[in-house]
Amino acid sequence: MPALRKMRMQHGLTLERLPERAQLNEWLAAAGLDDSLPVVISAYDSGALAAPANFAALRTCHQKAWLDGTRLAPEDLAGCTLDRMLLVKILLALLAPLLRARHQALGLPEAVTAESCRGLGHSSRVMSEFPDALWRSLHWTGKYHREIMFKTGLFVYLVEKMSEKLPVWAFRSRATGAIAALAGDGVRADESGLICADEAPPAFVTRFERTADTIAGHRVDPNGRITRECLTLPDADWETILGPGMVSAGIHIPPGRPMCPADCAASLRAAADVIRDCLGHLGIKCFTCFSWILNPDWLELLPDSNMAQFMREVYLFPIKSPPTAGIDFVFRQPAGDLDLQTAPRKSRLQRIMLEHLEQKKPLHAGGMFLPLAGKGR
Repeated sequence: MPALRKMRMQHGLTLERLPERAQLNEWLAAAGLDDSLPVVISAYDSGALAAPANFAALRTCHQKAWLDGTRLAPEDLAGCTLDRMLLVKILLALLAPLLRARHQALGLPEAVTAESCRGLGHSSRVMSEFPDALWRSLHWTGKYHREIMFKTGLFVYLVEKMSEKLPVWAFRSRATGAIAALAGDGVRADESGLICADEAPPAFVTRFERTADTIAGHRVDPNGRITRECLTLPDADWETILGPGMVSAGIHIPPGRPMCPADCAASLRAAADVIRDCLGHLGIKCFTCFSWILNPDWLELLPDSNMAQFMREVYLFPIKSPPTAGIDFVFRQPAGDLDLQTAPRKSRLQRIMLEHLEQKKPLHAGGMFLPLAGKGR
């Protein structure tokens, strides 16, 4: 890691001392944390931030969450007397200049950088009632600095290389623009076309083969299930737009705003412009997403929901997932800690999820792709 340490020294990334008061004020405003200015500046002026134990905790968290990308632990706050949410807000303010420097190096538009920064404050407000969940996710938020990540409208986008275990290949017809998806080789599918749990016997196992002239495999239905139907595509007529090892623009859905169709579409259009104008050299051809929100069961159980409307606009595919997918997001606690008797049932989604757990039915996560050029099914 010597090269990484040298880069940090050259660019002043490590937190050797507190920033100047005016600088901290500026970064708080940039991160959309204007409402936190009085309490943070009060702690600054009183010397609380500079107290040795508090600054040591701030420096440790800055290093781990923003620079190293490692999950924060309770011992990182040893001796710290600051309120944890106050510490989070200061950390988010200190991420703003790192985010800005990263975006400038990538050539991203200033408007996109400003929106990405403001999204930091929005996330902290939405998650203020769930400090443990917010704290656990800070290392992921640091991808704004460490990787290629930006926000346009509703969604956050992370440029990422697909795993070699990605269970789907996607193709676009060179002549018509039609989309076809095939399951990868050796995917264990159950009778409904979803991926089997490890301990369950599969209903069938997929085969995928690519020769010099053809591409053959089990068709994946746009509604997210693998079929027994086998397709053979002429290789010369079909462009590969998604597959293991390829780069995509991953969609991440922040909490706090409904997935209104118009807002989803506007975010995707703006992100596509950024990718084409600034990141074209990466060869990104698809948006992708992996989430409990993409459970194909929602199409039937919640047909009028924003989630289902979004799912009908993209091409779904199954992924391997735990049987309690989404519980930690919807109830803000691990599934193992959830009391089925006292858990809230305020929304239809909560009621359906709890009914699944009570009836020992699995909750699935799912995947999706959407060609960058437009909507294709």
